[in-house]
Amino acid sequence: MQSLLLGIDGGGTHCRGRLTDSAGRVLAEATGGPANVWSQFDAALQAIEQVIDELFMQADLPIEARDRTTLVAGLAGANVASVHARLQSWQPRCQVRYLFTDVEIACAGAHAGAPGAVFILGTGSQAPHGMAHSLPCWVAGALPYLMLVLAPFLDVVHAAWPCWRMRALFLPQH
Repeated sequence: MQSLLLGIDGGGTHCRGRLTDSAGRVLAEATGGPANVWSQFDAALQAIEQVIDELFMQADLPIEARDRTTLVAGLAGANVASVHARLQSWQPRCQVRYLFTDVEIACAGAHAGAPGAVFILGTGSQAPHGMAHSLPCWVAGALPYLMLVLAPFLDVVHAAWPCWRMRALFLPQH
């Protein structure tokens, strides 16, 4: 029996999963509800488990197949220390599991594991770079500050108003 690979992207808007065989052939893909483990821990784990169930059902694999599955999950909110500690007790049925933040997974995926940087502007917004855990990135900021940092590199006409508006909304006035 061959090994299986299960990838989970648990974000604030939805959870996506992909199940492949060891050669990388896609066996199933599924999408579920929000999976931000910081804002709704129990609901996020339930959404993740539902996606996992759907993947194995689509692939027509028995429950025992999970025992030969490597699970890699990138989860929004997993960077919060208290949440990371709670996640240690989450033991889905699998051979081995690796937990990362959603931003670490995005950075590793964007650069095929090499050092690099990405900007994530979605339900949550972050700008990772550098090194974190064994993946080449770390969180450097969030949307309001990111917009101010990006302003010099963007078309001034299009970027100036939103950036200054963001500044007015989020930065303290002196």
